[in-house]
Amino acid sequence: MSLGGGADTALDNAVSNSINSGVTYGIAAGNGDILGNPQNACNTSPARVPAAITVGATQINDAKASFSNIGTCLDIFAPGVNITSSWKTSDTATNTISGTSMATPHVVGGAALYLSTNPTATPQQVRDNLVNAATTGVVTNPGTGSPNKLLFVGGATGNTVTVNNPGNRTGTVGTATSLQMTGSDSAGRTLTYSATGLPPGLTITSGGLISGTPTTAGTYTVTVTATDSTGASGSTTFTWTINPAGGGCASPGQKLGNPGFETGIAAPWSATAGVIDNSTAEPARTGSWKAWLDGYGTTHTDTLSQTLAIPSGCTTYILSFWLHIDTAETTTTIAYDKLTVKVGTTTLATYSNLNKNAGYVQKSFNLGAFAGQTVTLKFTGTEDVSLQTSFVIDDTALNVS
Repeated sequence: MSLGGGADTALDNAVSNSINSGVTYGIAAGNGDILGNPQNACNTSPARVPAAITVGATQINDAKASFSNIGTCLDIFAPGVNITSSWKTSDTATNTISGTSMATPHVVGGAALYLSTNPTATPQQVRDNLVNAATTGVVTNPGTGSPNKLLFVGGATGNTVTVNNPGNRTGTVGTATSLQMTGSDSAGRTLTYSATGLPPGLTITSGGLISGTPTTAGTYTVTVTATDSTGASGSTTFTWTINPAGGGCASPGQKLGNPGFETGIAAPWSATAGVIDNSTAEPARTGSWKAWLDGYGTTHTDTLSQTLAIPSGCTTYILSFWLHIDTAETTTTIAYDKLTVKVGTTTLATYSNLNKNAGYVQKSFNLGAFAGQTVTLKFTGTEDVSLQTSFVIDDTALNVS
């Protein structure tokens, strides 16, 4: 932005609000008073906005341009004397002029380069990258309070931060453990580490050391992030399984409640009205009751779900159920009606009218990836505007051993 000249709170607020919304601003520091004598940019709007990148101008020999405003509100200098650029008189016109308005485009060009490789960077991180990458001590007579920082575009192209993945980890409740995370920064800067999803009892230092004594069995998804002084960052994710003290399976057995629906009520399942059914139109596989999703021949959605805690430390986690699909659809190529099976946000399988069968077929899935977690098993049946498809489920189980 090349505007301003006096103190204007409304203008300052407008720029600040835009920066807060995520837009990076380069602001010309200003070209002095009417006689060209440099002024304190802190008395000029919007150059005085702290969150903006305020730019002063230098000559070809890296001396401060005589007209360039100065002061502590400046962030950086860039070339601003005898700069040739496009001009307003035609599509092909150019002009060679001087001013902090010509220095600022150099800086926002550097900002664009940085954002091209760090697209999620905040305006503060963009500003910090440019300032930290700038060449120091080369601006002659920068002016009282001005930072002696000259734009270095090569430092704004965005460095790469890499965090080394240690692989999936295991531990035991009550047994101390430690893991030193490592990473690299292409610019050689020092990295600061943080982590999410650590097993209870473990912490990470800024130097990347994870240590402590696990307190709770389970499988945890850990993400470790390393950040350098410019805000550039990198992450890696791995699982950390904490087994119960003494080892072994924490709680073996069949984990689904009301697995064959023989109580005649949904609980502990949650189901759309009418799904738990004992009619003979679609017989149960065993007993009298089953879960019958859809079969209306009109646009309809039925759901069946149960939340369950999956124990840790076991070797076998097999979800199974018997499925019968009856349909009036005649196509052999188009899936009009569908049954989706999910655990949490993970889709285990999708069936449709194309999978119709004369009887029940058993389906099985390994849920070992969810050990130590509380998840929701959900069946969702969707039917289109015509020709029924019935998805009939019976004899469910989650066997853990």
